[in-house]
Amino acid sequence: MGPEIIAALAAVIAAIITAGPAYLAARRTGAAATKAAESEGMATREAVAALAARLDAHTTAAERTRMETREDIHSLRRDMRDMRDWQVSHAVEHLKSER
Repeated sequence: MGPEIIAALAAVIAAIITAGPAYLAARRTGAAATKAAESEGMATREAVAALAARLDAHTTAAERTRMETREDIHSLRRDMRDMRDWQVSHAVEHLKSER
């Protein structure tokens, strides 16, 4: 989960760095530039929303993977228990046949 978060933060920082100068330039040049800054701001908001969606999807997938892993572990434990029960019963059969 670490590399995805770092990539998401890097993209957010890049979006801020990209939109920051455009916004400042728009403030200096007037209404037309303000519209450009608004579109840059919209692009930044969309980029942040997309990153949040990717992060949510990754978190959901990681949680699903953890649940599947837990289920696999429980299944292995049941199989081991069954195997041990079989070994005990098999050993008892050998003991009975030796007498």
